[in-house]
Amino acid sequence: MTEAIQEEEIQEQPRGASIVDQANLAAARIEEANRRMEENIARMEMLQAKEILGGKAEAGKPQEKPKEETPVEFARRIMGGQ
Repeated sequence: MTEAIQEEEIQEQPRGASIVDQANLAAARIEEANRRMEENIARMEMLQAKEILGGKAEAGKPQEKPKEETPVEFARRIMGGQ
């Protein structure tokens, strides 16, 4: 919704808008982007905390053991050039 307001502000200004007005609009856009970024960072931190507490973090995953090769499989792999 704020994007629509900002776009209207930009369109309402005449072509010869002062540099100060342009700078104020740019600052408002930057502040809005920073606010959104902070919200996204807070969400990401919350998701990471939930993953850690829920046991879904990478560090908490058990490592899969590689399948042991039988002597017959080993021979086939070596002789077959695989």
